[in-house]
Amino acid sequence: MKKLIYTLFSLPLIIFLLLFKLSISISATNVIQKSEKQKLSDRGVYAIVDGDCLIGGMVNGKWMDSKEIFPHIKGGEKYRFYTIDKYIGEGIGGIPIAEGEGNMVEIKPISNKRDDYTHDFVGLIANHNPLPRIPRIQNSEKKRYEKIVKKILVQNGMSKAPVNITQIVSVDLEGDGKEEVFIRAAKEATNNSQENYFLYSIIVMKKVINGKEKYILLAFNSNKHMNPEYDLVLNIMNLLDIDGDGVMEIIIEEQYYEGITLYVYKVKNVHKELVISDYCGS
Repeated sequence: MKKLIYTLFSLPLIIFLLLFKLSISISATNVIQKSEKQKLSDRGVYAIVDGDCLIGGMVNGKWMDSKEIFPHIKGGEKYRFYTIDKYIGEGIGGIPIAEGEGNMVEIKPISNKRDDYTHDFVGLIANHNPLPRIPRIQNSEKKRYEKIVKKILVQNGMSKAPVNITQIVSVDLEGDGKEEVFIRAAKEATNNSQENYFLYSIIVMKKVINGKEKYILLAFNSNKHMNPEYDLVLNIMNLLDIDGDGVMEIIIEEQYYEGITLYVYKVKNVHKELVISDYCGS
């Protein structure tokens, strides 16, 4: 009888100790997984190409432009190719070469998925999944964001410019269950010589913080010369986890008359950080 009573009194203690041990084990596993994720971006070379233009990347945890990352690329690396919302194939890159005002990497496709060059794509050296969450095109939502674009135009002295939203993309950048929204607006006009040029192009990001919508202007360009040679046309190029930390970076392309500049941003709360800016052209 005493043994039974002892067992009954001991049972809750045994259960508590077992649960406590399990809790410690789970916490330790989470810490290890988090540590491994943090370490992922601290080793290896993560180069980015726009077409065959080398833009930059990360080496052993440090962001670099194309000139800095150039000597770290030896040739023979595998690149994965992504459009705004999908993986499209792989290729093997050569040794970088300086050409014009940029650095180039010739890439030979090894997957027949990269056979459609009508779509913009980004190539990336990575040993992780750069597309952990799939961006969604939401162009049916354009009306909802017209006031935001108009406000930006007014703030930049373009109150008479018509609002023209051309693209809306949403994705959960951080994996926290809350989607960010990216709005691209651009408007073409005609000058006195009947040449088309871009009056403006804008990319703005909507982010929900503490239940409130916040808008972050990522990029704004206008063409005061009214000449197509001065166009600086912005595009939402891609949303990818470049450094392997689980948070997706924002890749914006700026098209020039004779080349492109690619901007890579990280965003934390309402603060944007430009980690790469690099030009490729003649």
